[in-house]
Amino acid sequence: MPLNGERARSLMAERGVEALIATSPQNVYYVADYWSKGLELGASEAYAILPLDGDPLLIAPVEEIDLIAEGEALFESLYLYGPPSFEVSTDWMAERTGEILSLLESSKIYVDAPSALSAAGYESHEEDRPRLLRADHSGR
Repeated sequence: MPLNGERARSLMAERGVEALIATSPQNVYYVADYWSKGLELGASEAYAILPLDGDPLLIAPVEEIDLIAEGEALFESLYLYGPPSFEVSTDWMAERTGEILSLLESSKIYVDAPSALSAAGYESHEEDRPRLLRADHSGR
């Protein structure tokens, strides 16, 4: 976790601050070890609250639940928000899981991005796929 909790809480206590509210991507990451893609892109909001006592609280969009689940965010409580019509149900979870599994099954997985890029450009017949050209600095 990036946060130096002992130092932060010492400064908070000295100044009579009961909680810090982190609002920028960098500060949310610093407090809760969570990087919000939506916050970074300006598409959504995420917050981390550091209380004087206890672990941080995390507020994030429900659309980022997969990032939270696979990450190492540190929080005592998680508060999610989403559109009024959003409902978590076993059907919703099964549908998302099915979509992910389907994408994984239909994808070709490579060890790194250059290998995947190379395969995407050269794997199929040239007439079926647009040619990928690499221009040098002279524009050739």
